[in-house]
Amino acid sequence: MTGEREQVHGVLTRALSSVRQAESELRSHTTDDIDDFDAASFVNETRALFRSRSVDSSQRTGKRGRKKGRQRGHLWKTHFFLLQKNNEEFVPPPSELSRLTRNGLGVPKCEQPATNERYGSKSTVQRSWSLRQLENFVQDSFPDVPLHLTGFTFAKAEKGRRLSKLNITSAADLQTKIGKGKIFIVPNRDIPLPIERTEGRMLNESRQVTAGSNASVTQLQVQEQVHIQELSNGNIGTRTSENPIVEDYHQRENEVMQQHATNAMADLLENETSENIPQRAAETEILDIEQLFQADSFENELIAAGQSQFQLSEWTTHPSTPPPLPFSYVNADTPTVQLHQSLLGEKEQELERAFSELDVLLEEGVTVEVKRHTVLEDVQRIYSNQSIINKRLHVNFIGEEGDDFGGLTKDLFSSFWNSAFIQWFKGEDALVPCIPVNQYAKAQDIFSVVGKVLSHMCQLNHCVPPRFCRSTLLSIVFNTSVIDSRTLLDDFMLHVTVPERTLLQKALNSFEKLSISEKSDLLTFYSVNGMHTVPSAKDFREQLVLVAQNELVIKPMFLNCFIRQAIPESHMRAFWSQLDTDLISYLYWQEMPTADRVLQCITTSEKDLKPEEEVAYYYLRDFIKSVDQDEMSKFLHFVTGSPLLPNDGITIVFNRLCGSLRRPIAHTCSNTLEIPVSYASVQDFKREMKSILNSENAFIMTMI
Repeated sequence: MTGEREQVHGVLTRALSSVRQAESELRSHTTDDIDDFDAASFVNETRALFRSRSVDSSQRTGKRGRKKGRQRGHLWKTHFFLLQKNNEEFVPPPSELSRLTRNGLGVPKCEQPATNERYGSKSTVQRSWSLRQLENFVQDSFPDVPLHLTGFTFAKAEKGRRLSKLNITSAADLQTKIGKGKIFIVPNRDIPLPIERTEGRMLNESRQVTAGSNASVTQLQVQEQVHIQELSNGNIGTRTSENPIVEDYHQRENEVMQQHATNAMADLLENETSENIPQRAAETEILDIEQLFQADSFENELIAAGQSQFQLSEWTTHPSTPPPLPFSYVNADTPTVQLHQSLLGEKEQELERAFSELDVLLEEGVTVEVKRHTVLEDVQRIYSNQSIINKRLHVNFIGEEGDDFGGLTKDLFSSFWNSAFIQWFKGEDALVPCIPVNQYAKAQDIFSVVGKVLSHMCQLNHCVPPRFCRSTLLSIVFNTSVIDSRTLLDDFMLHVTVPERTLLQKALNSFEKLSISEKSDLLTFYSVNGMHTVPSAKDFREQLVLVAQNELVIKPMFLNCFIRQAIPESHMRAFWSQLDTDLISYLYWQEMPTADRVLQCITTSEKDLKPEEEVAYYYLRDFIKSVDQDEMSKFLHFVTGSPLLPNDGITIVFNRLCGSLRRPIAHTCSNTLEIPVSYASVQDFKREMKSILNSENAFIMTMI
């Protein structure tokens, strides 16, 4: 082909040379003008034959006005790639891209092997699609990923592999901005990955932390290690699907992981507690609450079934039956532990015997001085001396007037726990130890004081801090991480915020009725609490139990050790070792101040009241019925020095103060409250009472 072109080129060159020579000869001779014109025209036409023609753009259109050439189709083929993290700034390295693809992200299934198309094929997009249709196509391309919950945006890779998010309106707009590059899909929140493997590992870790019989897990671990060693001796290098030994190893690894998960879940959800926790001689089956509703006689049903002493319930009992335990008044939908009326006397006697053993250790009293605004530092200083344990306290608040006949001691402990819960704990209504990592060097000093105050408070006041998480206390007392699953769930519902509590309760009761936004919130809740999996109706309760165990027991375990070590051995032997799960739950129950129980505690000093006293007493009862939990705690703290339900009741007396002197007056040592009779309305009484409870000066002791 090249030779022929050279021959043609030579011929044309000789022809042009001949033409130029003829033109030159014609000009040299005197000929007519017509001959000159003919020769010039011949030369110009010959030159035009060998010039490239420039076609005007208007000449490119056809008869119907359309441009000539290959028409653009309505389909567009391109590559998609789904990322895991929302804050990716650069395209991940190839190894990370491969890992994402292996775990359900990365390249969509239609672009992977084992599909109808060869590997390296592209996804087909219609240019006429709207943004909504394009998003639906992306969601369908990744069926195992909840992109409808996380949301996502499109991005492209620019220079330096930096990702740039795109703001598009349609598929055609995306093609214009992306060009021939790959389309990266960036989720609006991180996608937990991998799902099965992560859950299995977490279950395995929770089982390794749990003290107890781990023989089966240990055997599986030994078998796994032996198998890994065998593979190492075989000089296995890379992981390829063509190597049967490697495939067998991965199969064995998955089997071991599944066995770990099964064993961990079986132990965690087991109703029997650890051998370290004192147990009753025989445990019986727990009745389903729906069966209790259908039973003719609740008490007969309990006796017939050999019912365990505590029952999971969500219903309101007769006024003579104790209210739910503990903190159930915070949210009526929260499952709570219910103690039956017939068991009250027995539990009360057992608890009194345990406290009496602790009272035997009490010694002579000692005077302590503290400042209310530095109560944490002062209590740390006081309890740095180990001899303070077993001493009766005579408390003096510096700068305040008042003599301690028991009320100031209760006030000291209440003030300490209020400050400690803010500084050293976390949670809503069931708090667990938690401090920043940068304070871990002081952790032993801080929580040693917490342990001493906790045990000394039980010795002097016969109570525990009401917001101290029950599951955490069980873990401290019995030195275990295995807590009954129902107890964990009840306490975790109190640990989370009220909106989270409502969402979790709805998911437990009817997971299928959750809206898309609620499922999105639930996925975020999982991510925040370290549960890297997608919530499902089938496994939700078990997953929530794992989250509860991790938050209430596993995470604070390091700090719990310091609390347990600080409890005196004499206290542990005389009191704490005598308790079991039910007794500790009963201890929490008897301290819970619901409106009904507080109303039952208050009495007037005189049986026959005057008309104005009747009105003031009615105002007080109406106020108690209307307050929330925080205001109830402040009210009891103001009247008794403690936010707990008083064992010896509250006495109401009346005064005739009016004008600027009108105010309620509390005597914490005798649990007595004076209220004026000069209020014009119940709204006037409520406004003044709430103003006093929200004032810090109201809790300063005076002799006025």
